[in-house]
Amino acid sequence: MTRFLRSAFVSLVAAGVAASLTGCKVDCDTEDGTTRCIGETTVQYTGTPIVRQVAWADGQRLFVGITGGNLRVGNTASTSITINPHSTGGKPAECSDPAQVCVRFIPINNDTKDREAEATRQMKQVADGGNLNVAAGTDASGVNIQVTQNGTNGKYNSSLSAVADVWVPDAFNGDVVAKSESGGISVRGARRGAEVQTGLGSIAFDLAPNALPTGADSRITTDNGDIIFRVPTASNISIQGKVSGQSDVVRIDNAAGWQMLDGSTEQAATFCGNAACTGQTQGNWVLTATSLGSIQVNLY
Repeated sequence: MTRFLRSAFVSLVAAGVAASLTGCKVDCDTEDGTTRCIGETTVQYTGTPIVRQVAWADGQRLFVGITGGNLRVGNTASTSITINPHSTGGKPAECSDPAQVCVRFIPINNDTKDREAEATRQMKQVADGGNLNVAAGTDASGVNIQVTQNGTNGKYNSSLSAVADVWVPDAFNGDVVAKSESGGISVRGARRGAEVQTGLGSIAFDLAPNALPTGADSRITTDNGDIIFRVPTASNISIQGKVSGQSDVVRIDNAAGWQMLDGSTEQAATFCGNAACTGQTQGNWVLTATSLGSIQVNLY
């Protein structure tokens, strides 16, 4: 079954600690070789936002990695990472320096209605008695933003995580690496190479008009979701699209109209922003959507 692609760019705003969004939690116990599972309705809780600013230098890479959050409902099912230039707006007041990378973490957790206190405790950072680690800093490669868990204060909870909304300088020209265990990813204004991957969710990616040449392949991959890839009409770029479902499609919007490629084999197309089609100046992009995923490439 071909699925229509969902709305691309979503930015989340925290609103209190408890949210009226529901999911399902299944607890299983094994006794005498027999496993019994009980399902319970859950509530999605959101914690207090955490904002960090990080100095960025010209050409440095941005890495954003998120683990956990396997049970996602409501708005946070749509995205776990957003990356936007500062000029797009919507950023918190703490993101005061447009020359730095700024990130707002929004803790999320799903648990039953009778466990609000425990769910809230888990969403605190480890140093404050919780199980969540959020970090924003620099390493040898550039800016490094991560959401992880720590079992020091209790057992690992796969539904515990945080959403990361990231604002980069408008002049950002480094590679983007964004990886999420669960949840969609949205990237606007990318100007160089990228490696974007999620285990569950859709990916929306905009290549900026002034994108820079890159020698290595760029890859955008979702294990269960759709990909929307927006490319400037002036781009000279090689794109390969691969889907796994027999009825899913790679849809390419080019100067000659829509090109629809059915089936599960890898498909390739070349976009030429000039009549001579000189060079592949923005490199080779490999788009992969598995498990009933679709790919749509739009010119703008």
